[in-house]
Amino acid sequence: MVVIRRGVMEIAIIDPKKGYWESGQYVKYDARKLSQMNQVEIVVTARNAGKEIRYYYQHMITFGGENVPAKLIVTEIPPGHIQPIHTHLDVYEWTWVVEGELIAIDCVGATAHLTEKDWVDIVKHGTILAPGDTVLAEPGVRHTVMNRGPERYCVINTVQVGRILRPEGFNVDWVREEPVSADDLDSKDVVPVSNEIIKTV
Repeated sequence: MVVIRRGVMEIAIIDPKKGYWESGQYVKYDARKLSQMNQVEIVVTARNAGKEIRYYYQHMITFGGENVPAKLIVTEIPPGHIQPIHTHLDVYEWTWVVEGELIAIDCVGATAHLTEKDWVDIVKHGTILAPGDTVLAEPGVRHTVMNRGPERYCVINTVQVGRILRPEGFNVDWVREEPVSADDLDSKDVVPVSNEIIKTV
C-alpha cells in the first residue's frame, strides 16, 4: 500500500448567505501553507458563522509519479443549506453520509426547473439519506444535496472518479447550469428522479 497524500490539501469556506460567484461566497485556502492552528481557527470561525466547510484531498501522485484520477472531499454542510445545483462533465461523484440527514436530488425531467430557492420542492422530490447511505451522481446530470436538519451540521464524504484519465480536469469539472423553465417542460420529457441509492450495512 502507498501513502499518496498526508493531510488535507485545500480548505474551502462557502457562505450560504451570499449568491453564487458573489465576492466572498467561496474562499479557498492552501492548507499546505497554513499551520495546524491557523486551519483550526479558520474552521471554527466558519462553523460559528454557519458556513459550509470543505476539505479537499486531490492532486494525488504515487511514489512512481503517476497521477491518480480521483479526488476526496469531506464536507460539513450547515443546517438547512442547499448546495448550488451543478453538473460534472467527466466524473462520477459518489457521496456517503457520515453524520446528520441529507436530501439528494437529480434536477432532471419534472425537477429540471428547480433552483436553490425551491427548497420545498427539493424536500418533496428528493431522497432522504441517513448515516451510512450513499448516492451516485453520474456525469452530465444536474444535481444537488441539502442538509435536512434544522440545527446540526451534516457531514458527507465525496469521492470523484474520472471516467477518462485526466486528473487535472477535476479543477474545472464543475458546471453551473441554468434550470429548464417549467413552461418548457413537455409531459413526454418528464422522467422520475433518478438518484441511485445504495444502503450500506
